[in-house]
Amino acid sequence: MTTFTPTSRAAWRLLAWAPPWRCSSPPPARAGAHRPAPPPRPAHEVALERLDRLGARLGTSDDLRPFIFELSEIIREYLGARFAFNSLELTTEELVLRLRRRVPIQEMRGFVLARWKGGWRAAIW
Repeated sequence: MTTFTPTSRAAWRLLAWAPPWRCSSPPPARAGAHRPAPPPRPAHEVALERLDRLGARLGTSDDLRPFIFELSEIIREYLGARFAFNSLELTTEELVLRLRRRVPIQEMRGFVLARWKGGWRAAIW
């Protein structure tokens, strides 16, 4: 016959009190539990969407400066998101130097030219 000491009795009482899920696995998720945020959209999808919106506004004004500024912002944001650096805070020279170190020129040229040939040239000319 086993004799229980006061310490072992306290341990058995504690184990008997604890619900089974506390000993084996985490508690079940509540209905209103916080879910992790979805991953961010790919940089090229965001850039192409913004380029489409910008192209739709192209003929609305005679002044092309706002158009060119926003086009520059879209391209810089894309490059920064795609290659993980803060491109908006860089000068043009710094941006070009950083891109030369990180990006094969064929990849960059393919993105810009494919979009240009697809619809932008027709809209401008």
